[in-house]
Amino acid sequence: MSSYSILTLLFLFAALIVSSCTNTNSVSLEEHIATVEAEDVSEIKFRPHQFVGGQEAFFSELRYPDSARQRGVEGTVLLNFTVTEQGLPKNIEVAQTSGNRALDESAVRTMERMRFIPGVSNGERAAINATFPVIFRLN
Repeated sequence: MSSYSILTLLFLFAALIVSSCTNTNSVSLEEHIATVEAEDVSEIKFRPHQFVGGQEAFFSELRYPDSARQRGVEGTVLLNFTVTEQGLPKNIEVAQTSGNRALDESAVRTMERMRFIPGVSNGERAAINATFPVIFRLN
């Protein structure tokens, strides 16, 4: 591997680390896709998808619906979705309802806004099916 390739990989790795530490709202969709497309994954055997900003990014964006909060409603929503090769969530569906429509809709809306570092399989970005529990608990 040439020194140019190594420097490019180091730069992309640093860019991913920096982007993972920022709020998902601060990166436009076009910037996110450009960053993902620039990443060289040819030597990665396998890497699962990851939230840009970690799971904390999801929960910092999640809003507890006022109607559910006022009535003391809690619950867990289980979401199924696909993370595309561009790091976008698609085909989001409620696999298991919380029993409260407002909680379910809040979980789906939040997932729609998320961005991911795409998964890699055999040196290529890959669409990966995922399941993610969203727990609504009042303190």
